[in-house]
Amino acid sequence: MSVDYDLHRLGWKSFQDLCVALAEERLQRPVQTFLPTNDAGRDGAFLGTWDSEGNKESTIQCKFTSEEKNNLTLSMLADELPKAKRLAKIGLAEDYIILTNHTITGSSELQIKRAFQSVGVGRCRVFHRDWIINRISFRIVCTTCWPDESQIFPAICWPVSFPIVQTTPLQFG
Repeated sequence: MSVDYDLHRLGWKSFQDLCVALAEERLQRPVQTFLPTNDAGRDGAFLGTWDSEGNKESTIQCKFTSEEKNNLTLSMLADELPKAKRLAKIGLAEDYIILTNHTITGSSELQIKRAFQSVGVGRCRVFHRDWIINRISFRIVCTTCWPDESQIFPAICWPVSFPIVQTTPLQFG
C-alpha cells in the first residue's frame, strides 16, 4: 500500500495532537500534554522509556514544518538543546523523543542524537515523516483487513483529519 499524507498542511497544533495519539498507541500508556505557552521544552511526557514501562520520565518534542519534504537538521533544533539539558538535569529526559513531519538524512539523525545525548538526555530518538505515515498506514490497513480489529489492536481516535494524496489499493494473492 502506497499512501502519502499532506502532513505539512495540518498546522502545528493538529500535528502535535496527531503525534500524541500515535505515541499513546505505540506506548500503550498515557502521554501527558501541556499548554503551548511555556511548555518548558516538552510537548508531551510519559513514564518509562519508548521501549519499556517504568518510573523514569521521558519527553516528547514535536517539530512541525509547513514546507513539504523539508530535511530536519541539528541547527533547526538548536533552541531545544538548552531545554533538553535542563530537562535531563531534573530527571525528565530518560528518553527524548523527537516526532517531526520533516524528512531526515541518516547523517542528520546521528548528529541530532549525539547532540542531545551529549547534554545529558538518556537516549534520543528521532521519528520523522515516513515513520508517522507508516504508523497511520498500518492503522488503516489493520482496520481495513480486520473488521473487528478492536479485538486485536487497541482503538485510537484520530484528533485530526488530513487529505490522502495518493493511494494504491491493497492487492492480495
